[in-house]
Amino acid sequence: MRAGNYTSENYERGADSAYADGGRDADIDTGSNRELPQAPVVTVPVDTPAPESTPFAAVTMTFDEDAVWINLSHLVIRPQPDFETEKIGNIPYGTKVMGEIDGNWMFTSYNGVEGYIYIGKMKSNDRPCVVYSASDLQPLD
Repeated sequence: MRAGNYTSENYERGADSAYADGGRDADIDTGSNRELPQAPVVTVPVDTPAPESTPFAAVTMTFDEDAVWINLSHLVIRPQPDFETEKIGNIPYGTKVMGEIDGNWMFTSYNGVEGYIYIGKMKSNDRPCVVYSASDLQPLD
């Protein structure tokens, strides 16, 4: 079967035709001689109550996008994201901390002290200051 640009002439002749991209001819099986099976029809009364439960178990997964675990003996809290500002607190190793991450700093609160902690790597030994899963905590030396 050949298909080309659709014209009223093709329609009047009863030819199976279809538009072809850019006027190029293409072989197309339109399936016009086949009968398609009909889907079964199911009738449900309007006042049928919804089932009490579903056959599927509900799964809830949580991911703390802005949570870290302290991977040093302690991590300093500062009032600004700058190493030159004063130290206003410490967070001990293994503590889960949540806050707002901005680059290599996180704004958080620990024991009533709000401030910034550095979440990059230590320059002296390339050890990450924080990890993103408790299972990734490295033993202290």
